[in-house]
Amino acid sequence: MSPQRSGHQSSLVDAGLITQSELISISIERDSTYLHLIESVTYMILFWTVCFFTYGSRKRLVLLLWAVFISGLAQATFGSLMVLSGLELGPFGKKEHYLGSATGTFVNRNHFAGYLELALAAGIGLFLALNVNTDRGETLLLRVRNWLERNNVKILFIRIGITLIFVGLLLSRSRMGNAAALGGLALVGLLYLLIKRRFKIRSAIILFISILLIDVWFIGGWFGLDKLIERYESTDVKTELRFDLLDDLNNMQRSYSITGSGLGTFEVAYPEFQSADVVLSPKHAHNDYYQFLIEVGPPGVIILGLLVFLTYIKGILVLMKRRDSIFCGTAVASMMAITCLAIHSFSDFNLQIPANAATLIVLMAAVWACPLQSRGLKRRKIRG
Repeated sequence: MSPQRSGHQSSLVDAGLITQSELISISIERDSTYLHLIESVTYMILFWTVCFFTYGSRKRLVLLLWAVFISGLAQATFGSLMVLSGLELGPFGKKEHYLGSATGTFVNRNHFAGYLELALAAGIGLFLALNVNTDRGETLLLRVRNWLERNNVKILFIRIGITLIFVGLLLSRSRMGNAAALGGLALVGLLYLLIKRRFKIRSAIILFISILLIDVWFIGGWFGLDKLIERYESTDVKTELRFDLLDDLNNMQRSYSITGSGLGTFEVAYPEFQSADVVLSPKHAHNDYYQFLIEVGPPGVIILGLLVFLTYIKGILVLMKRRDSIFCGTAVASMMAITCLAIHSFSDFNLQIPANAATLIVLMAAVWACPLQSRGLKRRKIRG
C-alpha cells in the first residue's frame, strides 16, 4: 500500500468514519476503480473477440480495417464540414467550445485528432494491403492498364480518404495530434521500408512521399496549415495547463509510488496536491503516462507497457516473416496506431476516452490475428 493511502486510512479511522477492522482497499476510491475494472475487462473481451474471429482470415482483417477507416473518414468529413460551413454543430447541438476547430462528434478537438490518427493508420494499412505491386518490367502503358484493372476504385477511394482525414486533422488545429500523425507515419513508414527493402515497395514509397508533399504541404496550405503553424509558434510553456501540472503530478507520483492511488481515481486524488498556480481542477493528467503511473503504480505500468511492447514486436515479426500484403498491411496499421497514440499521450489523455482506447485495442488485436507462418509451410513441417 502506498504511504499516502495508508495516511488516508488512518485519518478515516481517527475521524470515526470507519473502524480499524473494516476492509482496506489499495484504491482511495473503490467505486471508481470498480467501474474501471469493468471497463478493463470489457477491453480484454474485445481484444480476444477480435483475435478469435479474425485469426488467419484475410477477408475479415480487411473488413476490420475498412470499418475503422470508414468511421474515421466519416468523423473527418463531418468535422471539416462543420468548420468550413460555419454551422459549428457538435454531438449535442451547437458547439460551445473549440469554435473554429474541427471536433466531429467529440467534445475535445484533441480526442477527435486522436481518433483520426487511428483511422489514418487503418487507411495506410488498407492501401498497403490492397495495392499489390505486380508489374514485372512492363511498359508504362501496360502498368497503367493493369492498375486500372485491379483494385483501382478501392485504392483511389482509400487515397482520397487519407487526404480527407489529413484535412480533418489540420482543421482540428490540434498541435500534438498533427505531430503524432506525421511522426507515426514517418517512423513506421521508415521501419516498413527498411524491413521490406528486398521486396517491391514502389507503391509504399509513392504513398509516403505523396502524403508529405501533397496532403500536408499542398492541400494543407488550403485548409489552414498556416494557422496550425501559428499555434506551434505561439505556444507558451508558462501558460499551458499541461506544464503547470507537472510539479503536482510529480508530487502525486511520489506519494503513490508503490501501487498507485487506484485506477480511475486521479480526479479524487488530485485536489490534495493542487498548487496555487493551477486554477482549474482537471479530471485527467493531460499525460497518459503520468496518469497511469499515478493510478496503477509501476507494477501496472509495466504490465500495460509489456502488452504494447509485445504487440509491436509481433507487428515487426509479421513484416519480417510474411510476404502476404494483407497481413503486412494489418501489421503496419497496428504499429502506426500504437506509435501515433504513444506520441500523442505525452500531452493528452486519449487512452481515457473509451472510443479511442477501444479502437486502439481493436487494431492491436488485429496484428495478433496475423499468423507468422503460412498454412502450407506448417503442413510441410508436420509432414517432415
